[in-house]
Amino acid sequence: MIPKISSARTIGLITLVSIIISILITIFIMEIFGSGIDAITLSISIIAPAIIAPSVTWYIVCLLVKIHQLEKEQRALATYDMLTGLLVRRAFLSKSKALFQLAKRNNSLLSLAYIDIDNFKKINDKYGHAGGDAVLESFGVNLRKSMRKSDLLGRIGGEEFAIVLPDTDMKGAIHKLEKIRFLIKTRTVDVSNQSIQYTVSIGVATFDKNNQVDLEQLIMQSDNALYNAKNSGKDCIVEYKFGKVVNIPEFELKTQL
Repeated sequence: MIPKISSARTIGLITLVSIIISILITIFIMEIFGSGIDAITLSISIIAPAIIAPSVTWYIVCLLVKIHQLEKEQRALATYDMLTGLLVRRAFLSKSKALFQLAKRNNSLLSLAYIDIDNFKKINDKYGHAGGDAVLESFGVNLRKSMRKSDLLGRIGGEEFAIVLPDTDMKGAIHKLEKIRFLIKTRTVDVSNQSIQYTVSIGVATFDKNNQVDLEQLIMQSDNALYNAKNSGKDCIVEYKFGKVVNIPEFELKTQL
């Protein structure tokens, strides 16, 4: 890890150390050969590292900084989706396991939702990949703004997303997710002087005293609920528990958004 000191100070310290070492080596060699210490040789032992050390040190420091930045970028690429700003599938599942184990240990509630952008292929076909990317980016922004900091958000596929809502029962999850569904439905994405309107389908399952399953089963439940939502006309929420479409009347939401 790069020391948290200025580059100038780092160069100065290394240069000073280099000069001291150079002087000591020079004196040692001169004593061995019995040539005695003369001012010219001693001056060279000071001037040489004073000239060489700063440039070499600067190069090394810049190289270390660049390596550090590249490592940081690689970690970000491995954790976050660059288009939506959400966790990538692997990172999402890893963090989901930690939250699920915490909920299980504390006997607390946890809801998991799968979200799919409706007719995304048609959006790509009609507006091109630029239009599709704009929709994905917009959805990521809206999702991050709408959810709590404690919620876990991930992009697990092309147009498929997942959310883990800690300490949230089915009713609370549906209310939060319905706000997202309604928000997306009433917003447009502008691309190349064209407005794209789209909707999402959502499936949700809850880990509670009546549904003591493991994380893999909870994921499967929310995925099945999403499948039912897509087959129920899309643009809706289906909860796994009852396997039915559950929508809060839109007029109730307009005063809350």
